This record gives sequence, C-alpha cells and structure tokens, in this order.
Amino acid sequence: MGDQAQGSNSRMIYGVSSAFAALPGTPEGIVLYRKGGESFATDVEQLKSDVMRSNRNPLESTDGTIKQAGGFSFDLAWQYALLFKHLLGSYTPAAAVTGVYTEVFKVGALPAAGLWFEKGFPDLASPKYIGSVGHKVNKFSYEMKPTGFIGCSFDIPGAKELAATTTSADTTPVDLGFDPFNAKLGTLSIGGVAAANISSAKFDFDNGLDTGNYCIGGAGAIRSLPSGAVGLSGSLTYLFEDLTLYDQATSGAIVALLFEHVLGTGAGTAGNESLSIKLPEIRMQRKTPTIKDPKGIIGEAPFNGFYKSDSDASAMVITIKHSSTVLHGLLA
Repeated sequence: MGDQAQGSNSRMIYGVSSAFAALPGTPEGIVLYRKGGESFATDVEQLKSDVMRSNRNPLESTDGTIKQAGGFSFDLAWQYALLFKHLLGSYTPAAAVTGVYTEVFKVGALPAAGLWFEKGFPDLASPKYIGSVGHKVNKFSYEMKPTGFIGCSFDIPGAKELAATTTSADTTPVDLGFDPFNAKLGTLSIGGVAAANISSAKFDFDNGLDTGNYCIGGAGAIRSLPSGAVGLSGSLTYLFEDLTLYDQATSGAIVALLFEHVLGTGAGTAGNESLSIKLPEIRMQRKTPTIKDPKGIIGEAPFNGFYKSDSDASAMVITIKHSSTVLHGLLA
C-alpha cells in the first residue's frame, strides 16, 4: 500500500482554452498559487427510479447532469492578472514604457473559450493528474483590513472533468512566482479623498453566469456558460468619527472607491509592482450607527456598484503595473 497523497505536495496549473470545454492541442500551463482548499470537482447527479415492482427493494439509479465546480482562495498578488482578464473580459494590450507594462481590465465580453485547470498528485505511487475544462470566472471576492495579506477568492465553474492521466497536460508550466501585497502599504480613497477611519472593506463581484444550459445529446455536460449582468456589492466598516459616510448615504451621492496596493515604490519595475481596484460609481446604503457597548462606536456602510456615466464605462477597473514580459505575453 502506497503513502497517502498530501495537499502540500499537490500541484495545480491552469491555462487558456482554444475552444470551450476542450483542452488545447498543446496546453500551456501556469502554476496556480492558492491557499487553503480548492473546489475543482465533479458532482454527477444520481437519479432514483420511481418504478414499482413486486418487492420493496429500490431499482438501480442512473446518472444525471454533471456539475463541475471550481474555485479557490488566495492572497492578492499581481501575478493573477490573467484571471482578472477572465473575470472582467475587456483588456487592451499596451506596449511597455521604460520596461513597465500597465495592464488595464474593464467590464466587457468574457473570453468565449474559457479556461482549463489541472490538479496533480505526484506523491502517489503512480502519480495522477485530473484536468477539467470549460471554466469561466463567475465571482470574485475581496477583503482588505489594516494589515496583512488581502484575502480574495475566485468562483470558477466549468463544464466537465477529464479522465485521470499519468502525465500532466504540461510538464513544464510557467511559474510566475508569487508576491502578495500587504494591506499595511495599501490605501483606500473615497470620492478622491484618502480615508483614514475605515477598519475593513469588502466587496463581491458577480458575472451572473448561467450554469443551467444542458442539452439533449450533451452527455450530461453543460453546453455553455453565458454571462449575465454584473452584480457588485460590498460594505465599509468605519470608526464613527463624523457623519461623512452617513451624509453621503443620506444624500444619495455617487462616489468612487479606489483600493491601491504596492510593493516597494509601486512604479512597476521588478519588486515594485502595483495593483489598484477602482469602483468608479457606488452608492452607500443609509445605515445609522448603533450604540452596542461602552467602547468606541463602529459604523457600517453597505454599498452597491454600477455604471452610470463614468468615463471608464465600467463598474470595476483593475490596473496592474509590472515588468514581466512573460505575463504580458500570456495576456495578449
């Protein structure tokens, strides 16, 4: 009997598909850095029979639809640029300026072919690799606190799982490295003004993918994952020092949120990368701070994001500055 596979030894890679729900002829993988567990797994529905016979024993069940889940948690880093492209959809390549690429992602049509993922278990006596295809990024969650890593997650459903193999789809995947940001060096601006009394901020971005497109003759696999209207909501938790946020909510003011993260100087050169997330138009929900105990009063400002008239024409804009020609090439 061989040793049990360990999560610490497992490896995950991902890449861009050339057609929906299909592995490219020559897969080009990227090492996936994630934290905690992952949810790339197939769940095949089992349908029970209601047919009666001459005794009470149940009849054999049959397979139903294939539900291909996918997702993982991670600490925010500039190396996730390709997944942000597949989250938002709109990306216009730009040439490097003094060796620095400024990658800008906005809401647009999602890449039709989607992504493929593979998880490998090399420490099994007979190593195995399980791939899945037809993945599209459905949701992104973000949470920033005063210090530490910025906790995020992606929900990336797919179409189907591939048969396990003894060889990886790409034995020499690209490793972009992993350089997470520290919230201690980050800033949050509200309406163009740096905020000083926000203790935490979080939001969820939802592409509204339709995960119910099953067709006759499709062998139980989903045929497509069309996107719907974007959903964007979150909340700010703040030290109740004045009525600024309360007044903005009461008046129905439309303001922008800008989350900025840097390594080093943030100029974009090696070791000085930056990533900003802008929500150009949000409105806060009116919510009066309540007195819960003798300590300092904490307020909460829930908000919804949208696009109305901002010049970016996007409910969310992500900008990454870096100098990696390899990453830039993957985005093209």
